[in-house]
Amino acid sequence: MPEPTMQNIHHVLGPLTLEQLHAIQNSGASLEDIRQAKAIADGTDDIVGTGERSLPGAVQQILTILSGSSHD
Repeated sequence: MPEPTMQNIHHVLGPLTLEQLHAIQNSGASLEDIRQAKAIADGTDDIVGTGERSLPGAVQQILTILSGSSHD
């Protein structure tokens, strides 16, 4: 599966800084990982409110990158 492009990432997540885009690309996350992280961040994933669940490392990395952006 090809790596997500900046355009794919921007389409899923919306506007991000260049640093965030590069960090996401360098994380090795798939486009599906990025979509899952976005759903969790937006509270639209079906795991929200159902207790703890282990997240794949790539999804957790994306959530960390996204949560850092809210403080800039």
